[in-house]
Amino acid sequence: MQKPIVSIVVPCFKKAQYLPEALDSILAQTYPNWECVVVNDGSPDYTEDVAREYCKKDSRFHYLSQSNKGVSAARNNGIRQMDGKYILALDADDWISDSYLEKAVNYLEAHPDVRLVYSKYECFDASQRMVWNQKEYTYDDFVMGDVVIVCSAVYRRDDFNKVGGYDESMQGFEDWDFWLSLIAPNDVVYRIEELLFHYRKDSSIVGEQVTENERFYRNRICEKHENIYKSRYADILFYYKAYQELHYLRGVEKVYSSHAYRLGKFLLRPFSWIKSKLA
Repeated sequence: MQKPIVSIVVPCFKKAQYLPEALDSILAQTYPNWECVVVNDGSPDYTEDVAREYCKKDSRFHYLSQSNKGVSAARNNGIRQMDGKYILALDADDWISDSYLEKAVNYLEAHPDVRLVYSKYECFDASQRMVWNQKEYTYDDFVMGDVVIVCSAVYRRDDFNKVGGYDESMQGFEDWDFWLSLIAPNDVVYRIEELLFHYRKDSSIVGEQVTENERFYRNRICEKHENIYKSRYADILFYYKAYQELHYLRGVEKVYSSHAYRLGKFLLRPFSWIKSKLA
């Protein structure tokens, strides 16, 4: 039997009602050489029943159960049980269009210099669908949080192994942290210019209010990836002031008195003066 080219991991915790839509989207793929493991992350609902039903439908589906450890642990556990050359992490309440795997894998196979492939995406809930105005990828915009690489990008298993998997302590920020660990400044990242990923917006999230929990993990991102951000402190300062996200700067407060920060602020002072005159 041919070895699967794409390994798809679908963690599930209290999302059993959405899981069939995610798994149906995998079944509908025009690219057939995949395997998929549904990881039941200690879910108290009927996740197991749904997963086992799909295992009966198609032998490419597999089921794995673990005690509740979070989405990163579930992804790591599932990926390490599979053999594919490429990895796709799909959350249980999202879904992908039927040509996504085919287009992503074909591009990666034809371009060995490309680090990962993702697509344009929409956010949806029970009442609406919304396509974001998504900026073109640049490394600087990405590390500043101004370009979103979706959780369901397709990437190489070798890179998963090099990074060591998803950081299981980065709750809610595991994707950004993983991409920061994976992508170097000169790496090529490719976006398919089609809407092929569909992200279910959590209706429990109200507005854009930033919680203390989010502040904590943003700080962790700055500290963990200090080698990336230390040359960009001044940029981070002005960027997040513009977006009224001053809380983000807690993660870099310790460098405000550093020589690098003072130099950056000094160099930017003429531009700040010009901006004040034009305001």
